[in-house]
Amino acid sequence: MAARTFKGGRRRRRSLATMSLIATSVLGLVGTGWFVGASDADAMPHPAVEAAGHPARTAATVAKSLVARMPATKGAPTPQLAYDLAESDGTVTALGGAAYFGSEYGKQLPAPIVALVATPDRGGYWLIGADASVYPFGDAKNEGGAAGKALSASVVAAAATPDGGGYWLVTATGQVLPFGDAKNYGSITSPLKDHVVGIVATTNGKGYWIACSTGGVFSFGDASFHGSIGARHIGGPMVAMAATPDDGGYWLAESNGDVFRFGDAVRLAPPSQVNAKSPVVGISVTPDGTGDWLAEQDGTVLNFGTATSHGSLTGVPPTSPVVAIAAMPMTHVQRLKYPRGGFGYDINWPQCAGPTSPKTIPLPGPPSHPAGTISYTVAVVGVDGWAVGADNPCLRAEASWARNAKATDGAPYDLYMFLNSPSSSDTIDQEGPAGTCADFSSTKRATCLAYNYGYNSAQIATEYATSHGASSPMWWLDIENDLCGQYWSCDPALNSLTIQGSIDFLHAQELTVGVYSTSVQWQGITGGYVPSGPQIPIWVAGAYWTSPPYPSSYGYLPPSKLAPFCGAKYAFAGGKTWLLQETPGPNDYPFDPDYAC
Repeated sequence: MAARTFKGGRRRRRSLATMSLIATSVLGLVGTGWFVGASDADAMPHPAVEAAGHPARTAATVAKSLVARMPATKGAPTPQLAYDLAESDGTVTALGGAAYFGSEYGKQLPAPIVALVATPDRGGYWLIGADASVYPFGDAKNEGGAAGKALSASVVAAAATPDGGGYWLVTATGQVLPFGDAKNYGSITSPLKDHVVGIVATTNGKGYWIACSTGGVFSFGDASFHGSIGARHIGGPMVAMAATPDDGGYWLAESNGDVFRFGDAVRLAPPSQVNAKSPVVGISVTPDGTGDWLAEQDGTVLNFGTATSHGSLTGVPPTSPVVAIAAMPMTHVQRLKYPRGGFGYDINWPQCAGPTSPKTIPLPGPPSHPAGTISYTVAVVGVDGWAVGADNPCLRAEASWARNAKATDGAPYDLYMFLNSPSSSDTIDQEGPAGTCADFSSTKRATCLAYNYGYNSAQIATEYATSHGASSPMWWLDIENDLCGQYWSCDPALNSLTIQGSIDFLHAQELTVGVYSTSVQWQGITGGYVPSGPQIPIWVAGAYWTSPPYPSSYGYLPPSKLAPFCGAKYAFAGGKTWLLQETPGPNDYPFDPDYAC
């Protein structure tokens, strides 16, 4: 960022106690047929059951959740999809730029989350608790739940009605609980020696299927039975179900990674060997039924068929089990300004006339053009010096400079704030959305402090900016100096939590949030973390010096040489590069030039 001297993960997570969701009793299966082992890892149908293999995987514990299929609208274009992952503590992580509408993380939930159900238009989702609690986000409406009421067993899965006006919850013993405009088409009344793992609604909402851990499938309403797994199957337990767009078939996913197909469901992947890291817990199928994603309990996501990979929770693994996956539309952040190829500057407190002066030195561009500066279309103004306690005293004057620059053609300027880890002397991290940190054990206290610090720092920065007449729909977080123990801790997970805390506060203010850093520093500070929420705009430091913006007498490269820096090679955090910074070179050039990609 602006020339200066310095003073000397991701979302906060708290693991809740994991409840046992499943009680076993007597077997009840529907359907005929049996399976024989095949050398290619496929399950072979005979005579009434079809199957399609996914990679054979290490057997693991029973998963807890199912994500219902999201039906495609006939004749409508297929949206670009990524996916959200839900954890048992209420955390929701958006990967690949998938839409993110919030989570229940840090709310001291009475029971763990077991399902993540997208609304039919994918403009929101419900988180479902094992106690029949319902938590709506986005355009999802709360149509009721059964929290606090006596249930025969814990809730294990849910499905939405076609219009999003209701939903079904199903318990481990097969009791169906309808809410809103969801109709009750029946429950499993026969005793089960296995347990229910999912419920999937038909396209018109006039029926549903219920799947069990041993592969049994029960059909209700207008849901047609297309087969189930026979009693001779000896693989791992089934964990999830998804249906085809025309209701003519369905898939059952196994905890070891196999996926079995029935009716008109197509094979989604050739059989191959994959070394599983953890059990599969959920499946989400593309709207046209030609691809799918499998989520593992540790946050790994596998893609098959036409489903595109958008990454996994590998940088900062979850601290509570992943329980569900939902396909969600990719949110492409609308560009707020700056024509491609435009130049400009970022300024902060080093451009103040003195350490506490509300006035500035002569700033870049018209009317004085100091140090050979040029007119500009990019203007970024810093709010603080280093996270907390070093405010920019001339922020009001610098914001006026940015607003009044004739070359910007009235475009708004951006704001940025520095961020770093909390220290033992900080107090703003003691309380916040992560809770009162003193109430937690040492490990959980560290994550609480990290998240609260990032969240509260962003709030302080925005309040300071507002008090000095500065506002912008675009905020950048300056994430730099990766020498651990100096400005950032040596724990990438805690650092990521601090960053995610700031992002979450700014997103809650309906602001676009980007990150200023380099791929090397970002990796050193966060371990390669990809923030939750919309795809992050990137501002890459350290690009080539060019003329312009440096005077031609400097003999630097032409701006055309900057193109590679705008590509994926120099990006990080799963983001897309919007700006480049040509960090000041020789000749005592006093300003940071910036280039719009």
